[in-house]
Amino acid sequence: YYGEATVICTSCSVTHSRTENRVSRFDLVFQEAGALRFPSAQLDTQAIVEQDADQALIGVQETFEAEFSVEAVQNFVVEAANDLVGETVDDIVAGAGRLRTGADGLADFLAEAEDTRRQLTSLVNTPLRLAERISRLVIGLLDSVQAPTVAIPVLRRLTDFGGDLVAVPETTFSRRRQAANQSAIVDLVRGGATVESARAGARIAFVSFDDAVAYRDELTDLFDREILAAGNAGRDRIYRDLQRLQASSIQDLDRRGRGLPRVREVVPLRTEPSLVVAYRHYGDDVASVPGRADEIVARNRVTHPGFVPGGQPLRILTD
Repeated sequence: YYGEATVICTSCSVTHSRTENRVSRFDLVFQEAGALRFPSAQLDTQAIVEQDADQALIGVQETFEAEFSVEAVQNFVVEAANDLVGETVDDIVAGAGRLRTGADGLADFLAEAEDTRRQLTSLVNTPLRLAERISRLVIGLLDSVQAPTVAIPVLRRLTDFGGDLVAVPETTFSRRRQAANQSAIVDLVRGGATVESARAGARIAFVSFDDAVAYRDELTDLFDREILAAGNAGRDRIYRDLQRLQASSIQDLDRRGRGLPRVREVVPLRTEPSLVVAYRHYGDDVASVPGRADEIVARNRVTHPGFVPGGQPLRILTD
């Protein structure tokens, strides 16, 4: 009646009866067995990204140490370096002001920034310490928020840091040193922001395949630009470190995005509450409808959850 099945006997007991002409009864309990498979290992791609990001950040700092100097130069070169570092700290702090952070996280970040300002003169004379301080401020943008996505717009802005700076004319030795210092500071901030953008990608819990792919493509373009700049400047270590970090980031985003739902477009016929729209598309799982309604509002930036506009494309997740 039931055909064949591959099973495992999970328990067995036997009883004997002399009064029934030595009958023995076996009580067997079976459980259906799955296919025999050997254990498989899976890479922790997020941990690899974190590790490669740490390594790349060290390379960025050590390159800055090799390229930045205020030794044996005229006073205006030192003053220019102090001013630019101060502006850099102000720019990073201004970015933090746009973040929604916890009180403790923001207080620690601002205390670090203020301490950097107080020690500006000594830090400028010790390039590696200065690089570590600036890097900690950039890292603080990500570590002080609960959701990594909140910090991404600020990190993106820092990857374009220095674009509005006036180029220093390299007419004398002192001017060439001033120009080199300015370039080193710009590269330090941009490199740190690029590395932290990759780290943020490893920490984001993406809800759709499309979101993961979009972030991967954006990150790839960002890394391509920085890798090309490092290659043109002859910064071989940064070139290799960024290439490694880019590869591990792409691997991580591809792996985690592979099993996520896709985004599709629907056009509601009339204006309706988000709960109605969610029930229409996810009604087979009633318990998830409220959460789905909130997701529809957030993804499509609907002004009011009671009025999802009809006749306009709406992006929703597949089941």
